[in-house]
Amino acid sequence: MDKQIVYNSVTCLECNETIVSYHRHDYNMCECPNGAMVDGGTAYLRYGAKDMRKIKLFAVYADDDYEVVRKYATRGSRGVDGKQPLKWIPLCDMEDDHLEAVLDYGGADWHMELIRKEIEYRKPIHKLNNGRGATLCHKCSVIISVGLTDDLYCDSCTQQNIPKSGTNCKDELNKSE
Repeated sequence: MDKQIVYNSVTCLECNETIVSYHRHDYNMCECPNGAMVDGGTAYLRYGAKDMRKIKLFAVYADDDYEVVRKYATRGSRGVDGKQPLKWIPLCDMEDDHLEAVLDYGGADWHMELIRKEIEYRKPIHKLNNGRGATLCHKCSVIISVGLTDDLYCDSCTQQNIPKSGTNCKDELNKSE
């Protein structure tokens, strides 16, 4: 079975534009003379350009490191009332109630699994720790505190600018690359 694509993009190295294909048959291209293009969204990878040496393909798959997946897997939204322009929102930037609403609405099985994983991801990791209770860091699994807290990251990982939910975590990821 093929790996599930969650993000499909090409960067044209001639004009520096990153072009994303969000869904099947979502054909997009840059406007420079190289004419870089991407198609296929989460269904297949299709890309091209006049000079293929001047493009860089970037894809994220559902089984990649979840810290990356949650920043690139998206859901199209037209706002609470359904009347706003279509906007693709990374899972990490979706509000908790939006994630729950998506579960109620439905979608592809693989996508619903990522939504459930994001909801679970946002919960603190609590362990028994010999009956005393402890909270573990989501990134490095070190004990954050003895006792239960709502913190998700230790001081070291927080200093590494690991974004928390509700921030624009994809922008934060791009700053660190």
